[in-house]
Amino acid sequence: MNDLFTYQILKYKSSIVAGEAVNVAVLFYFSKFNHFELVRGDLKRPKSIFPDFDSKLVNHYLDIIQDRIEEKKINFSKAPDEKSIQLYVHENILAVDAAGLVFDSPVKVTEGLDSIASTVSTYSHLLLPGLTHPKKIKVQHNEKFIITQYLNNITSQKEEIEEKLIRNKTIETNTVSLKFDVAWKNGTLNHVKPISFDLSQPKDIQNKATQFFGYVYQLADYAKITSSRFDFLVSKPQNKELIRDYENALDILDFDKTLPKRIITEDKLEEYSQETVNELK
Repeated sequence: MNDLFTYQILKYKSSIVAGEAVNVAVLFYFSKFNHFELVRGDLKRPKSIFPDFDSKLVNHYLDIIQDRIEEKKINFSKAPDEKSIQLYVHENILAVDAAGLVFDSPVKVTEGLDSIASTVSTYSHLLLPGLTHPKKIKVQHNEKFIITQYLNNITSQKEEIEEKLIRNKTIETNTVSLKFDVAWKNGTLNHVKPISFDLSQPKDIQNKATQFFGYVYQLADYAKITSSRFDFLVSKPQNKELIRDYENALDILDFDKTLPKRIITEDKLEEYSQETVNELK
């Protein structure tokens, strides 16, 4: 996974004057997936070094950081240079030197390992001495994740194909407006839209499927006039208890088989990507 990422070490400083500090956590940011990941260290270590270290208070602030990440209010979209990342973290994740906690300046790395999980695990062990059980990394397969995978599959084979793609096309009719990330032509004009069902609630999965079925229904006349088709790249829930709800969602999307749409599930994404390459090269 040769992807750009940055990390910031969160340190506990017992005294600003003395300058003594110990690492308590690491915040990773993977720019390609707009993904932040916090790994906590073993708080027994700073406690053994600084007798006045308040582990309950530090854990409280670490919980706040984690909550801010998981609330999905983190939507960093600027160029991933160190200065802008540092400012973003200061404004959205940890604004003050709370409880003696201070983020170091971001460190940019251009060579990762074969996955986010292995990269985070390896660097966490290097940066957090005594770490034995880092948390299991779970990357949400959201819309950005899906479309990035699709585009990477294409451009990794033929970079010049990217020039033949239509990006960020919005279709507007009298009733609806819908933005498509990519469009490409092979007889029909295929509008590509990722739909993530990697959600936590069955109702949310059902509502999302119903919403996009409604879009296709409303855009059917437009598709007929313009010889268009709507290709949905679909991800499934990582929670296996929601697989039945996901399958129901696919049935909702495909309820009317006469509508001009195509459903591409994650296991068919590489095959669809290759089809795009073959048609455009």
